[in-house]
Amino acid sequence: MEPLAGRPSDIQCKRVAEKKSKRKRRKRKEIRWGTVAIDAKRIGNVAELAVAKKLVEHGFTVSWPLGDDAYDLIAEKDGHSRRVQVKSANIGKGGSYRCALQHCKGNPKCYTKADCDFIILYAPFSGDFEDIIHDGYYIIPIADAVKSKATAATIYPAGKGRGNALVCRWEKYKDGWERV
Repeated sequence: MEPLAGRPSDIQCKRVAEKKSKRKRRKRKEIRWGTVAIDAKRIGNVAELAVAKKLVEHGFTVSWPLGDDAYDLIAEKDGHSRRVQVKSANIGKGGSYRCALQHCKGNPKCYTKADCDFIILYAPFSGDFEDIIHDGYYIIPIADAVKSKATAATIYPAGKGRGNALVCRWEKYKDGWERV
């Protein structure tokens, strides 16, 4: 029996379904992060948990917003809440780390005061350098991030920069938990 004019046959429908099924089975792109290869979503989760742990160690109560907000965590201390955006950094060639200071991948926009109060950059130094036992946390007030007009940050452990740059531009924000 012929299919009705303009309607796909059963074989055509089956082929489309098989193509969609193959697309769903594709693995997420894995990234080398520290000593393991994990996908980008997990990297973000690890970074958020690492930052949350440090905030708790500094006396904050940490909670997570529901939904798609421009911030990842809420840090509360002494009756004041702060919206925190966590950015994870991946090691690149030459041992430096780079992370975006933007959101919305399809149409990137820099963070503003309306989005969050702080951006905390997390770099897993201890997993990438044998002589470093502590990871990097860079606590950047959103006002400073907006003022810098930077769309990305390149960070590296002190003394590990290339050429004459032994300390990165963002070093003054390293471990600045008192800012939060």
